[in-house]
Amino acid sequence: MLLVADIHGAADALARVADSSEPLLVLGDLVNLIDYRTSAGIVADVVGVDLIRRISHLRANRRRAEANDLWRVATEGRTEEVNAAIGDLMAEEYRSVCLAMEGT
Repeated sequence: MLLVADIHGAADALARVADSSEPLLVLGDLVNLIDYRTSAGIVADVVGVDLIRRISHLRANRRRAEANDLWRVATEGRTEEVNAAIGDLMAEEYRSVCLAMEGT
C-alpha cells in the first residue's frame, strides 16, 4: 500500500503515484489553499502573495486579531467576490486531484 499526504494541489505527481498497481491511501490537504512556507496557493492567487505573507507573519507571532483585521480591511467591499473566487479555484483543484486519483 502506498500512503501519500499533503498533496497541496500536486495533481500531476499524485496521478503518477495513482498509476501504480498498488493500493493508494491519500491523507488530507488535497488542495493548496495557503502554503505557509512560500505564501503561494489559492488564496494568494486571489488576494496576492504580499497580503498572505503579512497575515502569515502576524499569525506566526500569535497576533491573530491583527491578522483578522488585516484580512477584513483588505477584502472590505469585495468579500463575496473574494469568497467566490477562492471557492471556484478550490473546486477546480479538487476536480484535478480527484481525476488524478482515478489513475489509468
